Amino acid sequence: MKHKKRYEDVMELLEHGINVYATVNLQHLESMSDIVESITGIHVRETLPDWVLDEADEVVVVDIQPSSLINRLKRGAVYKPEKVPDALSNFFRLGNLNALRELALRKAADHVDVDLNEYKQLRHITGNWHTTERILVAITSEESSQYLIRVAARLDQRLKGEFYAVHVNCTHWLADKETPDSLAMLEKNFSLAKEFGAECVTLEGRSVSDTLLAFAREKQITKFIIGHTRRSRFVRLFRGSTINKFIDRSENIQVIVTPMSAY
Repeated sequence: MKHKKRYEDVMELLEHGINVYATVNLQHLESMSDIVESITGIHVRETLPDWVLDEADEVVVVDIQPSSLINRLKRGAVYKPEKVPDALSNFFRLGNLNALRELALRKAADHVDVDLNEYKQLRHITGNWHTTERILVAITSEESSQYLIRVAARLDQRLKGEFYAVHVNCTHWLADKETPDSLAMLEKNFSLAKEFGAECVTLEGRSVSDTLLAFAREKQITKFIIGHTRRSRFVRLFRGSTINKFIDRSENIQVIVTPMSAY
């Protein structure tokens, strides 16, 4: 080896136009090592930066059913017979293997999703192909937004997709201005969303619907959750409904309107 790290040798080969086929275990990926340690209890010292995997032209998961892998271990096809009992009672427990398999498949799916987005940008394809579920919930500084967050979180838990909680700071002159109390409530709402694993975003725009729609298109949102708001007749007359505006222009996004007494 010329370099201290094996992947550095690989990068040098690639720089010289040499194709490289390599294998890597999930636990050696830098972003995965702590998750794997929490599952298996085993600390991995040598890790591979994730950007190396991101540079790969193709990622293939060598997938095997955990029960099949355990059978191979018992037959001595992986380790010497004297090492099998310890392996089966530690790293290669069925629960560990199931969790690691799911992590590996998700990591590969993320790589495919990036490739797909790059392809769509290259081909100027703006439509949503719904290959990954991405959930957007629009929240305000009202306590009632916590109900919306829980609705979106339950949906995200079933679909196992990406989850965004977005607040739009509306700059229109008719928009209500935030107060210290409302900002404190908004922070509570964001904290709740983060507990459910949401990425929290604050945007600014004159039109709430236009701002949300631009974000939804950028992030390839598949499902949008919004609460039904009570507004004055004057505001409805001169500004229209955020929900209706979004639905009219949302194209392939599924809009889920949740009736609420206050929003």
